[in-house]
Amino acid sequence: VKLFGEDRRSNIISLDGEISIQKSNHVLVVTSKGKVKKLDENTESVGAIEQGDRPISILHVNNHDNLLVFDQYGKVHKLSVHQIISHDIRSHGQDINDYIKVSGEVVQIHKIPSDKDKTWDNSSFIFISKGGTIKRSGIDKFKDIRTELMGMVLKDGDLVQDIITVSGDKKILVYTENGMGGYFDSSEISE
Repeated sequence: VKLFGEDRRSNIISLDGEISIQKSNHVLVVTSKGKVKKLDENTESVGAIEQGDRPISILHVNNHDNLLVFDQYGKVHKLSVHQIISHDIRSHGQDINDYIKVSGEVVQIHKIPSDKDKTWDNSSFIFISKGGTIKRSGIDKFKDIRTELMGMVLKDGDLVQDIITVSGDKKILVYTENGMGGYFDSSEISE
């Protein structure tokens, strides 16, 4: 073992064929430059971040959770938390493309709700593009995603600016960096 010992290459599976995943809680930090790091749940800081980078999502997650990763080209990717390696607070994190192939920058990350979570039953994602296109999709359409799907089809040169989650009907204010904007009800956006 001392001369030829190696780490285990195979997964440990239970008798029923399921992969055994340790059920532990973590803080997940995703940055604008596409870095992801999984920290201990008792962490009080996001830790080290590269110069010029910033966190875009900080989530409390469990190893059994699955995530929806939204990119600027309208694609939605599924990522399981247990796939992400744990990081030290001094680490800048790991490139998210080591786990999934994201097109462009990551815009938003959300946990996929469990079947028991009824708070998301009447909820929708609202996609907003830089060109001013707005689209609403029910969250239930994303629960059974396998690897990736197209969340919003964009015109040439357009990019997704933001994705917001609404439950029921909400008032939404969309504005530009020049201060121009529009105020409307989420029920006005067709699904």
